[in-house]
Amino acid sequence: MRCSAAVLGALMLWAAPLSAETPPAPRGEPLARKVIQNVARPGYERLAAATAALKTEAETFCAAPSAERKIALHAAFETALLAWSRVEMIRFGPVAQANRYDRFAFWPDEKGLGLKQIGVALAARDETAAAPETLRAKSVALQGFTALEFLLYGAGAEALSTTGEDGRFRCRFAAAIAANLAALAVEVRIAWEDDTGFADGLLNPKPEHPVYKSSRDVKLELFKTFITGLQHLRDVKLARVLADNPQNAQPKRAPYWRSGLTLKVMQANIEALETYFNRGGYFELLSKLAPGVEKSVALDLAEMRKNVQALGAAPVEMVVKSKDGWGRLNSVLFELVTVQQTGGGAIARASNISIGFNALDGD
Repeated sequence: MRCSAAVLGALMLWAAPLSAETPPAPRGEPLARKVIQNVARPGYERLAAATAALKTEAETFCAAPSAERKIALHAAFETALLAWSRVEMIRFGPVAQANRYDRFAFWPDEKGLGLKQIGVALAARDETAAAPETLRAKSVALQGFTALEFLLYGAGAEALSTTGEDGRFRCRFAAAIAANLAALAVEVRIAWEDDTGFADGLLNPKPEHPVYKSSRDVKLELFKTFITGLQHLRDVKLARVLADNPQNAQPKRAPYWRSGLTLKVMQANIEALETYFNRGGYFELLSKLAPGVEKSVALDLAEMRKNVQALGAAPVEMVVKSKDGWGRLNSVLFELVTVQQTGGGAIARASNISIGFNALDGD
């Protein structure tokens, strides 16, 4: 019966007429195709939708501030920030052009340059910072989520709900940033939306392409994205915050601590790593070439996410200063090391590429 069913199925397929609705066979580099279809395009579509909603909420709030509208604005900021956190690990392509990556989020800012520039703009009521068309030409530190977070949650944020000149300017500044983020997201979404733009280089590497001259170049780009995502979360967002014990922890080094969204951002970062590994082609690749490793990596990533999720929405200062919270985040740090060593090594071998580089340095 199995043979007959198979033969019948084959005959039906052979006899079926081709139609305009028949989808074209996937072309190009298979890993690149999966990353484009399952990670980049849906991720940037969500970011474009979320930042558009943030722009609307900012404009609505500034037109008539109220407690209810402030709640809606904060909710829109959170949704947009988490959408960014799920594509943040993608540092190549359209987001790497025209300083877009830093314009989305200028962080970390070790020297506090962003805060100084925001303070100057607020003190001077610099109208070029409060209009989207002129804000785009200013410092990247004034344009993205980190600047907007300070305006919504940082020192002086209570002025947003007042009718004074300082409050009205701060609100126009915030609305300009929201509009800038929405415009940036649309630019990146459009650049990814079909195979004739940036995606063509990933799918069809060729010697004359400025970046992707061979299949190896594409595999290396995709691999570096995964490894950099692991390293950035481990070294920049966790290690420098946790230090060596709860007493020495530095919660104000964490991203988005003012808004209380640090842990949600980290959870979104881990979810992005899961999506990239599970749906970007690496799970399937390792299941064929290094059976067992793919399940181990997937389980480690899921365990990290659960550890962060278990901490709830508590302020990061409270979490890292407690023994249990510090311990959970420290376990995430070590799981990130394990995934990089086991998963990263297996992926490199399966892809026949070298891992002798520091991804955060771009080498």
